[in-house]
Amino acid sequence: RGILADAERYFVLTLKRDPDHVAARVNLGLVYDRRGDRDAAFRELRIAAQLDQSRPEVSLNLGAILAESGRTADALDY
Repeated sequence: RGILADAERYFVLTLKRDPDHVAARVNLGLVYDRRGDRDAAFRELRIAAQLDQSRPEVSLNLGAILAESGRTADALDY
């Protein structure tokens, strides 16, 4: 068990209780990104953006993951 596994469990549990918890979605996306699962990271951050795109951490992290994935044109939308 590592810190990423503990964080993932916490954020998943939070989202089971409140699927619209934007901070938990963002942080879960960052956990997935740290693990190298960019598809899962993008999915969580995209959901967070749909819930509340006005939060800068959503746009910043979503744009960064897209850019790191070579999707720079898509990243510019965020």
